[in-house]
Amino acid sequence: MYHFKNTSAQLTSDQLASVASYASGVGINYAALNTDFSNSLASKDLLLHVYTVNSFEEGLDAYGMGADGIFTNTLKEFKPTD
Repeated sequence: MYHFKNTSAQLTSDQLASVASYASGVGINYAALNTDFSNSLASKDLLLHVYTVNSFEEGLDAYGMGADGIFTNTLKEFKPTD
């Protein structure tokens, strides 16, 4: 398990290869998300799910950086409008 507290997520090539050997995806806190990390996961065909995405804008940002899915505590923020 890797932890990215107060820093942007990053894994070395060896760490990324290790994760890809047993996992189909990675969960990461929105605060640590960055495009380079997302791209490195995609290069190994790993899914990216981002947690604690609590505004619609953060959701758009996460998907814009390559997230495959998000977790939120504020589902009403994502309710479609008519």
